[in-house]
Amino acid sequence: MYLSKTVTGNQTELSAYGQWTDFSTYKFENVQATNLLDLTDDAVRQQLGTQFDDLVRTLGSKKDNYDITNEIASWARQNGYNGIIAPGARGAKDYENVILFDQSYINQILQGKTPLKIPK
Repeated sequence: MYLSKTVTGNQTELSAYGQWTDFSTYKFENVQATNLLDLTDDAVRQQLGTQFDDLVRTLGSKKDNYDITNEIASWARQNGYNGIIAPGARGAKDYENVILFDQSYINQILQGKTPLKIPK
């Protein structure tokens, strides 16, 4: 599951695929996800040998843009993380994305939660 922590983050992410008003978007409230690798933390990125600009590349081929992030995601999964908190993929420094790996974990943390439609 790929999502942003804020509505403006979602707007920025979806702008690459069309108009914001073309999408049905929802939010969940009071969701607690744990054991996430926080790539927004400078110290964590330094330990992994990467930097902010490596995570938000938008130039070059799609493969080039995702090589580093796919490698980090694979490592995080293999090391038991439930997902990743990452800087906005569109290069803005004002929002964060959350990527959750496993559907059963997603089902667990969303159990009993009702998605709320975000008005346009």
